[in-house]
Amino acid sequence: MRQRFPARKFFDICRGLPDGAEITVILDGDRMLVRSGRSRFSLSTLPAADFPNLDDWQSEVEFYSASGNAEKS
Repeated sequence: MRQRFPARKFFDICRGLPDGAEITVILDGDRMLVRSGRSRFSLSTLPAADFPNLDDWQSEVEFYSASGNAEKS
């Protein structure tokens, strides 16, 4: 089962842990449990099928900066 989770929240949790901390991640239904030492966190997840598959997505995208210069990726 593939799930999606809030990556920024997960990053912030990991960043707040001590250096060298052992992190355990467990998928429990629609929750992702993150454990390290005495710390416990529970993050909501969503099924990957609810999101578009970007691996197959091919398109040209333009981004505009405040100065009006365009960058393509």
